[in-house]
Amino acid sequence: ALKIWVNRRASPSDLANGVGVLTLHVGFNDWAVEEEQVQLEEEVWAGDVHLMAAQVVVPQGAYEVCFVLSDGDGAFDNNNGFDFVVPVSKKLTVQAEPKRMPRQIAEVESYPLAGGTMNVVKLAPRLGSDRRAQWKEERLLRVWTPPGYNRKKVPKEGLPVVYLNDGKNLFEDHLAHQGVSWRVGEVAMSLIAEKSLPPFMVVGIDAPGAFRSMNYLPYPPGAGDGDFRPEAARWPGGGIDSYMERVVYEIIPTIAEHYGGATGRERLCFGGGSFAGVCAIYTAMKYPDVFGSILAESPSFWSAKAKFLEDMALHDGRWAERIFLAVGTREFSATRDYDRADLDEKLLEYSHEAKRIMEEKGVTSGERLAYLVEE
Repeated sequence: ALKIWVNRRASPSDLANGVGVLTLHVGFNDWAVEEEQVQLEEEVWAGDVHLMAAQVVVPQGAYEVCFVLSDGDGAFDNNNGFDFVVPVSKKLTVQAEPKRMPRQIAEVESYPLAGGTMNVVKLAPRLGSDRRAQWKEERLLRVWTPPGYNRKKVPKEGLPVVYLNDGKNLFEDHLAHQGVSWRVGEVAMSLIAEKSLPPFMVVGIDAPGAFRSMNYLPYPPGAGDGDFRPEAARWPGGGIDSYMERVVYEIIPTIAEHYGGATGRERLCFGGGSFAGVCAIYTAMKYPDVFGSILAESPSFWSAKAKFLEDMALHDGRWAERIFLAVGTREFSATRDYDRADLDEKLLEYSHEAKRIMEEKGVTSGERLAYLVEE
């Protein structure tokens, strides 16, 4: 059985002001399995906390729990139309996942960019995808190939590939979330032209909108220690395992087949920033045999009250061979119209702690770890 707690007072809907019955409408696997209604029982009621809970029996084959809340009088909370979705522990999953296959390409739009070619690759829906797949699964890849690229002349070991999360933020300012992209194409072109690196391609994986935190984090982010990120309090998390399995077993083979991308770890890099930076460090621990290099920009170590740092400290397995970790001294204030020096310091301390943990695990600075703090 699974126990679900709800803080009624935290709901942005009219449910927050109610005092009567609260009903949990529960389904499984995108509402495909055994929908039921369960009345929540009072647990704690004090000030801004009105905690209610219900036990839910998880059927065999369930891989996710979906639920919404209502009071029977017209007030409801369905997570702004996305419903609440919680992955079920693999220990409770008895139904094997279907064999993962390379994704099929529906169409490609190509145009010159930064001396190379940008290929915007639209993926066909995954085999067996449900109707909610558009919110959780990958639909667009942005494949930048270097000047002179010719699929027929790619070396037999494949062209080195840098895989990066948040594809829309990488190449062009007008597509980037905050109006300023990473300008990855220009940087890659410069490194290749200067012969600092051999020719390589970059694959940006577009994030799935509202489910970005679901894919990039091992658990919901919450509002952080001290609730300094209240807007994130209800954001989802916990889908990182499924996301990275899709990257490793579906996207990498797709790029290898259609663009000649390498598959050996010594020629593969994976990275991202913010939530996607946490995903990158997670990948350094989970897939050291797949990716030899990791790029993590300003990882959101604050998420889940820094629980990921605890996971890093507990990790007793291997790490990726090379890790680049970068952080700023104004991680919070630089993205706001006001300053919070205390939060800037706290976020910097989280990154310092991550560096310390990795060094303790044998990922030593100057050899396997590059750590950059920017003013």
